[in-house]
Amino acid sequence: MTRIVVVMLVLVATLGLLATTVSAQGGVTVFFGDVTIDGAAAPAGTQVEIVLPDGTVIGTSTTGAAGLAPDQYRVDIQANASFIGQTVSIRVVGSDPGSAATATFASGGPMAPPLGRRG
Repeated sequence: MTRIVVVMLVLVATLGLLATTVSAQGGVTVFFGDVTIDGAAAPAGTQVEIVLPDGTVIGTSTTGAAGLAPDQYRVDIQANASFIGQTVSIRVVGSDPGSAATATFASGGPMAPPLGRRG
């Protein structure tokens, strides 16, 4: 029982430090979520990119990386004033741009649009 409590306290302390680090950076936007391909969970190693309307890729990720589930992605982007308010596309690399999810870029918050690809 004592071991579980110690582990939980360490976890809580770690999460508190993480939150402090993110807020100190003042503008890290985190995109995350599950990826599906034709309605099924994407395999580990699927590449995801965050793209500005002009086609500039501002972040990439690979599903299943860094302890994520095989079909999950996470991209941390240091906000740039020019990104704020732009509609970004979140898509599987090599997929039809029409299958991309979209989101309005906001500074310093988590964003989790659903991402699915057809064919």
